[in-house]
Order: sequence, then structure tokens, then C-alpha cells
Amino acid sequence: MTDYETLIAQLDAEFEALQFTRLGFEEAWQIGQDLAAIDKSKKGQTLFHAVLPGSVQSLFIR
Repeated sequence: MTDYETLIAQLDAEFEALQFTRLGFEEAWQIGQDLAAIDKSKKGQTLFHAVLPGSVQSLFIR
């Protein structure tokens, strides 16, 4: 396997492992507590939004 193929295989495995059966307010809060910056919305409603000290504000994070 080439380095590229190995990386793709690793990313595919991570993608499969990180699938949620549900993502509601409680799950979004639990995930958000461990991240430096997150903006999670569902059907136009913000579930969780935070940019913590030390994070770089990004156009992708509101």
C-alpha cells in the first residue's frame, strides 16, 4: 500500500468509528466540552457554539 492509500484507509476507518446514531443537545454539549472551537447546528438551530481562549477565530466557526 502506498502512503496515500494507507492514509485513505485510516481516514475511512476513523469515519466509520465516528458515526453517531444520534446527535442531540446533550451529545453536542459533551463533544463541545472537549474542543477548542465548534459550531454545531441542526435544521438551522444552533445546538452548540464556542470558541475558547487560545483558539483562532475562523470564518468557518461563525
